[in-house]
Amino acid sequence: MRAKFVLLGSVVLVAVAIVQNLAVIERVNGALWQRYKFKGYGGGGYITLSRETGWWFYGLSFLLLGLSTICLRACSPETRFGRMLAGIAAILFAGGIILYTLLGHSSLNVWAR
Repeated sequence: MRAKFVLLGSVVLVAVAIVQNLAVIERVNGALWQRYKFKGYGGGGYITLSRETGWWFYGLSFLLLGLSTICLRACSPETRFGRMLAGIAAILFAGGIILYTLLGHSSLNVWAR
């Protein structure tokens, strides 16, 4: 019974991680498009990320990263698929955090208040 809950939790975490990364990739794509579109106009193109949204993103991302590592440790050896999904979710959350941080500190972004 516990294995089913861990497997279900791992599937949900992978789905949430994919949606989160799609949002971050969309912002990166938007920033690159703005840079291309306004190249040669002085300051170039950039996007604006909200600081409050950034704090919410980091807080929820680290919370979900922690949940995925809990699922990873809770998986028994016979639930290899659930363990693999929890590991994938952890990697996706960590990758999203790194990508958002790189975007936030690049010249493609101007922080809004």
